[in-house]
Amino acid sequence: MARTVIAKRLPVTARVPNHRKLNYSMLNNKSLPLLCAIQITLLASCDGNVPSAQEHQQALDLGSDQNLSLTNEEHLSLIWIDTLDIWVGETEITLGQLKAISKEVNGKHDNYSARYIGREDDLNIYPAVMISWGLAKDTCELLNRKYENLLPEGYIFRLPFENEWEKFARCGEDWLYPWGNAWPPGKMANGVLPNLQGVEQIEINATNSKPLSKHRLISGYEDGWPSVAPTYKTGINPWGLYGIGGNVSEWSESWYDKNAGLRLLKGAFAFTNLPSECEISSRSAIKGQSPVKGFFFWGTIRNQGNIGTGFRVVIGPKTGS
Repeated sequence: MARTVIAKRLPVTARVPNHRKLNYSMLNNKSLPLLCAIQITLLASCDGNVPSAQEHQQALDLGSDQNLSLTNEEHLSLIWIDTLDIWVGETEITLGQLKAISKEVNGKHDNYSARYIGREDDLNIYPAVMISWGLAKDTCELLNRKYENLLPEGYIFRLPFENEWEKFARCGEDWLYPWGNAWPPGKMANGVLPNLQGVEQIEINATNSKPLSKHRLISGYEDGWPSVAPTYKTGINPWGLYGIGGNVSEWSESWYDKNAGLRLLKGAFAFTNLPSECEISSRSAIKGQSPVKGFFFWGTIRNQGNIGTGFRVVIGPKTGS
């Protein structure tokens, strides 16, 4: 499947900081008119605004993969899924991408960093975790504002609906799991095992006074990661999507229980060990108390995140496929 790179941030050769004013007291009468003219010309040439990365990107073409520039360093790759007529994020949103999208998150990014990861590792290439459904939706809205002029008519950034997630997890096959029908889990399309709760978990708990029970491990299973993995080092499915078989559970637009106000999570995560929880049709939610403004609760708040919750964005019609 061809990749279409549509976004490159162009250098700005002339910037006129709006906050910086000329100190006219330092100018003589002869230099003042010339410098004023230069300043006026520069301001008029760029309308007082510095071109953004988004202004140099082309509208998205239906039917082709896309690579959106978030910053000079961060990009968002999207895979076109023909059977759904939507773009799906190639990976779960990483910490680096989340920081590039949201200034608010950038100031407290440690809250969303992967746990049990070596200090020398670049956390920006790991999936963002501890993500609530609300934060996932807010991030989609920020992307809609940033790229509204590039989106096809009727398309928006959002989370996948349950039926969409299950379709791109099955890849047109009648699979029980994202890797097929076998248990223990088999390798994904790139020869990599899905990131689930294997024997590596024992490493995390080696110094714990209450080590993880071996009954909570997939017996004999070793995918190489004691916790979440960098998004591009997880198993990939035949439709080009990473992390569908594990790593982090992903928020959905759909309800788990609308009457209870519970949003749906799809997919297994790095600490999943039960076959039933790895099934494509499996459904889960973060249950707990309803948040009340002005009050503080001990315990879990419904639809909040934990060390195994993240999200993947899609671009599709508002009402789903």
